[in-house]
Amino acid sequence: MSSFQLQNGTTIWLENKPFAQGGEGDLYKITKPIEYSTYIVKLYKKEKLTPEREKKIQYLVKNPPRIQATNGHHTVVWAKELVYQLGKFVGFLMPLTKGEKLELLCHAKLPQTLNLDWQKFALTEKDAFSLRLKLCFNIAVALYQVHELGKYVLVDMKPDNIMVQSNGLISLIDMDSVEVLENGKLLFSAPVTTPEYTPAEYYQGLQMDTIGVNDTWDRFSLAIIFYRLLFGIHPYIGTCVSPYETCNDVADKIKNGLFANGKNAKFFKIIPPPHKTFLQLLPNVQKLFLQCFDDGHLSPTFRPSAEDWCRTLAPQTQVKVNRPLPSEGIKFLFEKKLTQISFLPNTDVNVPTISFLSLENPKNNFGERIWQMFAGKNPKDILQGKIIQKQKEIQEMWGKKPQFEQELKNIVLHFNQYQNIILSNFENECNNTKSMANQELQRWDSKSRKTLQNEVETLQNLYQNFLQQKQDIEKKVNNPSQTQSFAQQHEKKTNDLQNQLYQLQRQEETEYQRIEKTTQQNIAIIQQHINTLESQQIAKIEHQLQEKIRQITLQKREIDTKENEEKIDVLKIINAENFKINDYAMHIFGDTKASQFVLALHAFNIKTANDLVDVKFSTGEIKNRFNRWIKVPQMGEVRVRKLWAWKDEVSVKIKKAQQQEFELIKKKYEPLLSPFLQQEQQAQYQARQQKNDALLVINTQKQEASLQEKRILQQSILQKKEFTDRMILEKQDIQKAFQELQNEFFQHNTIIRAEMENKKNVIQQQQNELYLNYQKEEQMQRQSFEAEQKRLVQMAQETAQNFLQNCEQIFTSFSQEINTNYQQSHYLFRLKRQEITNFLENLQQNISELHKLQQSFLNG
Repeated sequence: MSSFQLQNGTTIWLENKPFAQGGEGDLYKITKPIEYSTYIVKLYKKEKLTPEREKKIQYLVKNPPRIQATNGHHTVVWAKELVYQLGKFVGFLMPLTKGEKLELLCHAKLPQTLNLDWQKFALTEKDAFSLRLKLCFNIAVALYQVHELGKYVLVDMKPDNIMVQSNGLISLIDMDSVEVLENGKLLFSAPVTTPEYTPAEYYQGLQMDTIGVNDTWDRFSLAIIFYRLLFGIHPYIGTCVSPYETCNDVADKIKNGLFANGKNAKFFKIIPPPHKTFLQLLPNVQKLFLQCFDDGHLSPTFRPSAEDWCRTLAPQTQVKVNRPLPSEGIKFLFEKKLTQISFLPNTDVNVPTISFLSLENPKNNFGERIWQMFAGKNPKDILQGKIIQKQKEIQEMWGKKPQFEQELKNIVLHFNQYQNIILSNFENECNNTKSMANQELQRWDSKSRKTLQNEVETLQNLYQNFLQQKQDIEKKVNNPSQTQSFAQQHEKKTNDLQNQLYQLQRQEETEYQRIEKTTQQNIAIIQQHINTLESQQIAKIEHQLQEKIRQITLQKREIDTKENEEKIDVLKIINAENFKINDYAMHIFGDTKASQFVLALHAFNIKTANDLVDVKFSTGEIKNRFNRWIKVPQMGEVRVRKLWAWKDEVSVKIKKAQQQEFELIKKKYEPLLSPFLQQEQQAQYQARQQKNDALLVINTQKQEASLQEKRILQQSILQKKEFTDRMILEKQDIQKAFQELQNEFFQHNTIIRAEMENKKNVIQQQQNELYLNYQKEEQMQRQSFEAEQKRLVQMAQETAQNFLQNCEQIFTSFSQEINTNYQQSHYLFRLKRQEITNFLENLQQNISELHKLQQSFLNG
């Protein structure tokens, strides 16, 4: 990583390799510090690092346009800081942008390299056209931000200098190449332009490097980009007819105003199908393209600005009223809750206990009763009867305990049940009151919505009237009808002069071709005569030479034949067939068994050196003259090697003997061939002499022919010069007429421009007054509706206040009812307790009496 310094003193580090490269410089990502991770650096190439460039970047940094940046996205990628290394200017810092180059969307089909997120922009998709119109609007907004200062012209605006994301966000890049103007004076020129996006005035001799261009140049480029983005084709593509059949490239068609959907569409022979989609545009959008390519062809000021595109392509402005409804902010909350009274008295009845005596009832049969009648009752029996009777009474009183307890519980249960009923009724009453209040509030909300709707409709109508009046005012300055007639006449005269110039050029080319053709024909006749003469003479000499050599060759061939026949005889005599193995057996093998080996070889028809074709030392096999491998008995590797070594000796001897014999034969026939060689050399020498003599004669004729050619060429040059001088005079007349026409046009255009500027000032004043009146009327309408809204809000607040008051009354009423329920239940419980107390006292008295009776009975 390398370190660099920003102009503000911060040190940054860049990656070693650039992630993108260009003609002027390369782009690098920043590795640290981390806060600069959303920026990149452009480092210029050495030859581009000039003091002029440093001054330009310094100016751009100090004078940025009002750029809108949202969530880190920049619609215009502008220079932020100058970058230095070791104190020398090397580049600048700018925001990092994402996406693809817009060029990928400017064709009839999307590239296959784009992922599925981009499929919605395919021209075959339903919503693609509207999405592309939104892209056009976003681009127009970005360009408006740059043009707003009046200092900058992009000049080289094209799809390659616009980045687009699949979500529709765009960014203008390569902004360091803009042209810089200040108070109409050119400070820094734009380095390059692209012909497909260059307007017609460039081809009329506009001096960009000295006086610069204004934003009408960018207006033309912007319309080209929009057309390609919407239809996938350049607006000037098509095949033309006369007089524009030679306009093959886009630049020629731009120069001549040949827009495929414009007023010159009649000059097109073939208009590609994508142009037909133009008719599907809304009329106001079509009008902008026609103003740019037709009206703005000769009058650049008629081209729609970025602001005009923004106004036309922007979504329909909707008047919004964000005033809240009366119910917003109002909540029906009654926080008071009824307090439940806890009533949990003791319901137990504590009955005293006593032990009963187990007594039987006195006999009461008939006889006993008779006896008691006459004899009287027994006192003990009487006491026993009393005790039994008292115990029975006490038991009956004990039986009332559950009844008393249940009665007490019933009083408590009744209290709780009634209290729950009271609480439920209280809740229902509150809910009913809240429901009635909500209904009342909904009524105020309904009235408020109608009021808001009326307000929106009123303000919308007011705004539409304002826009209509504004458009009526703008038509006074944007309507080109006042100069349309003059522009049409000027264009017609220009076309006539161009046609005349074109016809002169065609005539000049035709005459040049005729003169050139005649000259070439005359020279060709002379050259053909010389070439024919030369070829005939040389051919005659060559024929004589070949005939002599043929006769000599026949005689040499007879001698060569005899020599070859003797060599063949030698080859027949001296060959491997004459070297028999039997004759050299002892020499080959060197032992007493040599004759046995010879016999073994003879058995396989291996008798001479010629019978040995090849051997395999490892296996002892021999290949004979019939190309068969044979394993000879008793012949191993050693003997096979010896046999093959003898074959090599024989081969050497044969070659040596043959060479000696060939030398003797050669010496014998060389004297016989020598005279023929001398005759052949003599014939070739004589032929060369004859050729040289013939060439001397031909060269003389060539010199004469060359003089004739020069005379013909000089005559051709004179003819061309005479014709050219005549053409120059005629062209000068046309150029003079064209220059006068241009001067007339520029003078007229200057006057019209001044008139339009004055009218713009008047219209601007009218627009300002119209806008002020619109604001006043809008304010009055809003105040009127706001007063009604305040009244409805007040009614809603009163409804809420009434709700609280009603709830407070309900709370008081039900609180009293709860207290009354408690008091009544408490009173009943107390009465019942008093009754039980009296009962218990009576029970206690009976128990005391029983106790006395029991004591008397027991004491007896």
